[in-house]
Amino acid sequence: MIRIFDRYISRQLLMPFFAWMLGMLVMIAGSFVFQVLRDLGQRDIPVREVLIFVASRLPWGLIMSIPMAFAFAACLSVNRMNRDGEIVALRVGGLSPRRLSLPIIGTGLIFSLGALVLNDTLVPWAAEEGRKASETIMLGAHGRFPESDLFIDGPGGYIFFAKRLDPSTGQMWNIMVLDRDSAGYRTLVTASTGVLENEVVRLAGARRHRFDAAGRKVDTENGLELTYDLGGIIQDLYEDQKPLEEMYIGELLDRAEVLAATGSPINLHMHTIHMKLALPFATLMFALVAMPIVLRWTGSGFTGAMMAIGIIFVYYTVTAWGKILADAGQVNPVFGAWICNLLFAVVGGLLYWRSA
Repeated sequence: MIRIFDRYISRQLLMPFFAWMLGMLVMIAGSFVFQVLRDLGQRDIPVREVLIFVASRLPWGLIMSIPMAFAFAACLSVNRMNRDGEIVALRVGGLSPRRLSLPIIGTGLIFSLGALVLNDTLVPWAAEEGRKASETIMLGAHGRFPESDLFIDGPGGYIFFAKRLDPSTGQMWNIMVLDRDSAGYRTLVTASTGVLENEVVRLAGARRHRFDAAGRKVDTENGLELTYDLGGIIQDLYEDQKPLEEMYIGELLDRAEVLAATGSPINLHMHTIHMKLALPFATLMFALVAMPIVLRWTGSGFTGAMMAIGIIFVYYTVTAWGKILADAGQVNPVFGAWICNLLFAVVGGLLYWRSA
């Protein structure tokens, strides 16, 4: 049953929470704006794409800001209430620190669940939109094509490779195309240069080599004018190479299943899946440890802020080490994602149990 003091303690968290979160979001947005502004004097950057790029990073910034803002809000609020004698008055009224922790833990759980929903809905979509805007900013109208090492493994064994692409002109260099012709021979087409126009590559002065089943050269044709339609193939390429941060949990699970079926490693995908689940619950972990720690070392407002910084530092340092070890294959990727939450849950549970 929610009582008056539960609502009072929860309200004490909200004002500093939103203030800290807003400040962190402003700093995060400012850092991305600075990245773009560095190039403003060197090229014409479309303002619309800049705004999309900055806005697209805010959902990710929100996921990072919620736990940190809550840590500051919890430590500062409990520190102030204890310093002003409010905690003592509540304890004289028969409330133990365990009971007083419940509104903080409940509020942390609500924010954690909200962050969990955002992390698998808004964040992947925003990351994809931000990448598109970034590519347009950096590469121009052909921003979705890489400037070097364009490699396409198309259907039916069709393979296209270009060492370099100028997105502004469509000019390509050092091109190789490996395919099988109508006679069943394996063919290798090479060209020094080519031009990409609307996803169609035109080669001039190309050479086509044909090989038999044993890999021996059969013949060579020189000075050919050839065209290759890359429409659809490039779209498939970019869908297959979709960055992990742009994928929803369901998509990550599907890709991990396909990789596992082919014997490919899935550590990175499994770690990403569980990080999407574990990171939002950082808020709940901070809620578990905030009150018992602050009650032991109550001091000035500076003391409360330093405690919050310490809690945040420990959490994200351990989380970073978990990711490093998981990516290196030294620990299970699931354990690497959840190790810090497990650590905080154990410490918070012990402190909660020992509270008088």
